[in-house]
Amino acid sequence: MVSVKGYTIRDIESMTEEVARAVAEDVMEIKGYNCYLIDFEGYFGYSICVYKNNHHIHYANDYELHHSGRDKAELKEMYIKRINNILYTEDELREPIKNYADYDSKMRYLTNYYAMSEDYVSMFNISTTEEEAREYNEKIRGLYANPIGFCYMANKEFVEHHKELAEQLMKQVNNLEHNYDYWYGAFKNEMYNHEYAINRYQGNWDVLSVFFDVEYEHNDYDIDLYFKQLDLTDEQKRAYRDASRYVLNNSDF
Repeated sequence: MVSVKGYTIRDIESMTEEVARAVAEDVMEIKGYNCYLIDFEGYFGYSICVYKNNHHIHYANDYELHHSGRDKAELKEMYIKRINNILYTEDELREPIKNYADYDSKMRYLTNYYAMSEDYVSMFNISTTEEEAREYNEKIRGLYANPIGFCYMANKEFVEHHKELAEQLMKQVNNLEHNYDYWYGAFKNEMYNHEYAINRYQGNWDVLSVFFDVEYEHNDYDIDLYFKQLDLTDEQKRAYRDASRYVLNNSDF
């Protein structure tokens, strides 16, 4: 009988679906992904491991380690809710964007999880020797660059479809250029992410560069300098100013 007691994070992330199925206390399918509830005991405890196409989507896993004080029933409920919030069907990806949080979550899915259902080689590589560089170059030889998943893949059709899904999502955003509520939420969210209230050296550039190709202005506090660079709609400009005012007045700094 297979035992996963004492598994390290490397052991878990390299675990095959066959092993996961053998040791799981419960199994469920969520949005086309196979989810296994497994008790690793010890450090990681009662956890959820996610698979698709016999590939471990380990970035989507969650562990009792991060949720101490909850019993198995509570953890299971939490895991199911989380998986439903971070993974999507293609029909869901094509639904109209509700707000910036909806767009951000869907794009995170495409960049972080979607490509993991196929074999891939990450673009993030650091070679410290010529030999390591040669080995990496050999790994990616003949593969297709996937700029959405930040990886190289052998399946060209998958790469093209992945790019198509991301392009459709971005087209929806482009159609929202006059939607004040969308941009107000988007700017406010990224202002908090970039500690805008205390980031007086490049706060405006940090936020705007999330959405647009913009050159840094040394007088960063003067938002009009950036507005002159960018062809923003009146709704976008108003949303930015209102979001800035809100964040500056509602930050604990």
